[in-house]
Amino acid sequence: MTTDERIDKLASLIEERVDAAIASVNTYVLNFRSETSQRFEAIEHRLDLMAGTLTAVEAYLPIITKAMLSAAALGTQFVLQKSVTNDIASRVAILEEQVSRLLNPAA
Repeated sequence: MTTDERIDKLASLIEERVDAAIASVNTYVLNFRSETSQRFEAIEHRLDLMAGTLTAVEAYLPIITKAMLSAAALGTQFVLQKSVTNDIASRVAILEEQVSRLLNPAA
């Protein structure tokens, strides 16, 4: 085997291996690209669902806010009425005690 034949054989082997490596890289890149595309489609679908849900929730926010404010106002009124009722009851008890002392000073 001459030197030129050996060089040609080595060159062909190197070319085959380089071609095989390039084909492998091309396959990897194409597979990665298709997988990435599929994952982005799934993410886009989820984002569409989230956007729809958020839009639906935003429609109810004013109603919920108004209901919360109404509930807070009713709670405040209840607490104030309860304290007023307790205050009136304590005043009536003091007045009843004073009247009973005035009517029965010996007791």
